[in-house]
Amino acid sequence: MANFFRENLKYYHTQKGMTQQKIADHLGVKRSRVGSWEEGRARPGFDLLIMIAKLFEVTIDQLLTEDLMSTKGKV
Repeated sequence: MANFFRENLKYYHTQKGMTQQKIADHLGVKRSRVGSWEEGRARPGFDLLIMIAKLFEVTIDQLLTEDLMSTKGKV
């Protein structure tokens, strides 16, 4: 099963008009950590994944498995 987390994180934060800094502030992490997720150098733990899903009002399944880049267009 493909993992689309990094692309979907970019997609959702762009759609919500949020910066990496705003996401980081909401989650209580450094902005560089959010950047590392979007670049695919790291992945959030379960607790942060739940917080991200709640922030964007989506399911964890949507964050991890939906190919939004092909269904909604490139960010």
